[in-house]
Amino acid sequence: MALNSKRLEKTTVFTQSGIKIGRLSSLEIDEQTGKLIAIKVLTPGLVPHLMNEELMINWPQIVSMSLEKIIIVDASVPASAKLIAKGVPTGF
Repeated sequence: MALNSKRLEKTTVFTQSGIKIGRLSSLEIDEQTGKLIAIKVLTPGLVPHLMNEELMINWPQIVSMSLEKIIIVDASVPASAKLIAKGVPTGF
């Protein structure tokens, strides 16, 4: 099944262990082959919309993709992003 990029916009991204990391912000497409090579995920900061971080997730790290959710391997997310996603302050 083909996925429409407009409908994928802001799809929630989770790790395999179920931690909500953020929302899809953009797709990276190889201009030569037309294949998806990575996604960018906007992770919430400690103060919403003020300290957001964008993670680049490469294609091999994506477990599954649907209109409802995207699942990525646990090891593809920095520990600090996992803590922020759980609401744990990481310090400055």
